[in-house]
Amino acid sequence: MTAPFIKCVVCGEDFVLEQNKAGFANRCPAHSPARRKTPKEAKEAIGANAEAAFRKTILEKRKAEATGDRGLADELELDIQAFDKQRLKPKRTK
Repeated sequence: MTAPFIKCVVCGEDFVLEQNKAGFANRCPAHSPARRKTPKEAKEAIGANAEAAFRKTILEKRKAEATGDRGLADELELDIQAFDKQRLKPKRTK
């Protein structure tokens, strides 16, 4: 059995409706929303963003120390310590 051809309601283009196509069945892939991330993919993305924020905080601290802004450097040091505590927590296993 072949997949049916459907006309997109947005642009009018004919497309093949695949069984596991993300989004609406009456819209072509260009006009359908992207596939949602799985919980594992979402968690990895959050982890990557957290690591980037951590590295940015370290760079800001170094810059504050270089310019002599001791108060800001101390505040950023507290942020870095809090992040390290959170990052080093043992992960739960089932």
